Amino acid sequence: MSTEVTSAEADRTVREASDLMQARGIRHLPVLEQGRAVGVITWSDINVLESVLQVDTDRMKIGEVMSKEVATAAPDDLLSEAAARMAAAHIGSLLVLEEGRLAGMFTATDAVRALASLDLSMRS
Repeated sequence: MSTEVTSAEADRTVREASDLMQARGIRHLPVLEQGRAVGVITWSDINVLESVLQVDTDRMKIGEVMSKEVATAAPDDLLSEAAARMAAAHIGSLLVLEEGRLAGMFTATDAVRALASLDLSMRS
């Protein structure tokens, strides 16, 4: 899990989210309101908005288009449970919440890194 998580407020524009994600090299951006996680916007979401729907991302607010049903985990959840939750929901990240506050993010990249450290054969 990454504990240094970049986030944005829901009232920021989608363009600002896109610029922030490009600058930080990230694909998932938790959305906060008054410090509480209320959604997530992904790089894929932004690409669809810009390329397919051709919306004005300079005017549209993140809160208007973010995914509000956010998959979450607790910091002490097992990696296998978190990975299984992501696979079942076909998603690339979980927000890690502690007492309702964003404590980190667990992404598919984190899962692959954990798997790589096990050094198992493809037959395992």
